Amino acid sequence: NYRELALLKKTNPDLKISIRLGGKSAQYTRYLRRSKSATQLVRSLIWFMQSYGFDGVDIAFEFPDEDVPDDKLALTTLFEEITKQKRLMSNTIITLTAAPFIDHLPKVYDVHKFEKLINYVNLMTFDFYGPWDEKTGVFAPLYHQSYQVESESLRNVDGLVKLWLSLGVPREKILIGIPAYGRSFTLGSAQKGLHAPVTGAGYPGRYTKTRGFLSYYEICEKDRSKSWQKVWLDAEKAWYMTSGDQWITYEDIDSATMKAQYAKGEQLAGVFIWSIDNDGM
Repeated sequence: NYRELALLKKTNPDLKISIRLGGKSAQYTRYLRRSKSATQLVRSLIWFMQSYGFDGVDIAFEFPDEDVPDDKLALTTLFEEITKQKRLMSNTIITLTAAPFIDHLPKVYDVHKFEKLINYVNLMTFDFYGPWDEKTGVFAPLYHQSYQVESESLRNVDGLVKLWLSLGVPREKILIGIPAYGRSFTLGSAQKGLHAPVTGAGYPGRYTKTRGFLSYYEICEKDRSKSWQKVWLDAEKAWYMTSGDQWITYEDIDSATMKAQYAKGEQLAGVFIWSIDNDGM
């Protein structure tokens, strides 16, 4: 219940609550092609926030297509319309949740146009590697991975942050993501370390029931089992665990703490968790 959610402010008056719109860019692009669609969408957002006591909106524009120019234009158009109507609701917090694009980020996000229109950027600093690759890899490394070639050197938290900074986004607007889940692989040989060949996604979890994906609480169950071997990667500041033909890359309290310390040391806006329902509370 949205109103019950807003009541949490009575316990914590500093709490800010945003409504999230997401996530594939094609959804926005198709809608915003229609005349006056952006105006109608933003008016609906303002009505929602005023009705339920929300403070802002997060635009999850996660998978724009560099071959579809309308995708890039749609995002900027939406932010411009939100800014135009922002006077109807003062102090509205506007954020963007951005996918971890590396090679073609400037082609899919018109950063110079919308940077001044938003308060924060939530960088999805995870899923740099996964079972869709042909080899094992750390899905949310803090730093450059020891086996990466030069073209992959930005596929880590530090690399992605520096890329957004180079495009002119102030560090005080950047938040990095901490994943409350892991990615699993099925090994394709006797190799069990980094860069080992895989045949695809790992077995589904007991509760989440999705191949290649495990919640943190499912990973904690495996961690308590003696059949799994844990390995800490000091260069990447990350863990992986393996048992039989299964290989899991994941975040834990140690690596998450290091990411929070990194955000503080780099004077970033902070961190966010994706997502709390996968946490081990």
